[in-house]
Amino acid sequence: MKLKQFIITSLVVLSFIDSLAQSNLPLSRELYSVDSQIDLQLKKFSWVDTGTLKKSMIIKVLRNADVFFNQTLDCYTRSFLIKDTIYITGYMMGELGWGFQLEIYNDSCIAASFGLSDGNIYKYNKSDVDSNSFILLPNVYQKVILAKKPVFQDNEIIAGVT
Repeated sequence: MKLKQFIITSLVVLSFIDSLAQSNLPLSRELYSVDSQIDLQLKKFSWVDTGTLKKSMIIKVLRNADVFFNQTLDCYTRSFLIKDTIYITGYMMGELGWGFQLEIYNDSCIAASFGLSDGNIYKYNKSDVDSNSFILLPNVYQKVILAKKPVFQDNEIIAGVT
């Protein structure tokens, strides 16, 4: 029962956080690909614990032509299944900072990077009056490769790269 409450609470919080953004970036639906060889690439990462791969998330944030943030971090993931859609959120330790959201459904997906702070520090444009604690960031490219096609069942393990 606690897991169900956690999932419902997470959905409500994520929906609320998403609604705080000043304007949504156009998120496009893309086809994901399946490549069983991706498992070999994933084996180079060791598990910190369930849902956490050591040094598996590379975050590079640019400010104009300058690199503002460039690190390789442990990737913590949280995922849940609602009807025919798998929702995966990957984030750095503590949940604040940088991360990504991935929705997988049928043969398609939507991926978005984000910044999350405990204070209102983000603006989409310098001229914006209001700041927010959450901001969607444009992806340099969007490519999702899964080790196998999901069957969209509870407790299924989804492995891949984005």
